[in-house]
Amino acid sequence: MAGKPRYVRIAIDGTDIAIYASPKHREAIKILRESHDMYGGVRVFQLFEAAYKQGKKDGAREAFASIDKSVAAALSDSKKAVPHRNPGQPRKK
Repeated sequence: MAGKPRYVRIAIDGTDIAIYASPKHREAIKILRESHDMYGGVRVFQLFEAAYKQGKKDGAREAFASIDKSVAAALSDSKKAVPHRNPGQPRKK
């Protein structure tokens, strides 16, 4: 069973980058910091791929949140624009 993903901070040129990474990717970060060989290059590619996928998920989450927010605002505006009251019970004869 794989370990739980956690946030990993990578320092590149004085900038901290937070990546939600599994233990496999954390190990790739460790290898990258120690040596720069072909094996490390493949691991770096895996890191970039994981960061890309996480970015797509975050971007999609933000997009859907903004759409939901705008739809909710439009729905509440339309409810205010239409005067509607429930008819209630019919009159007794």
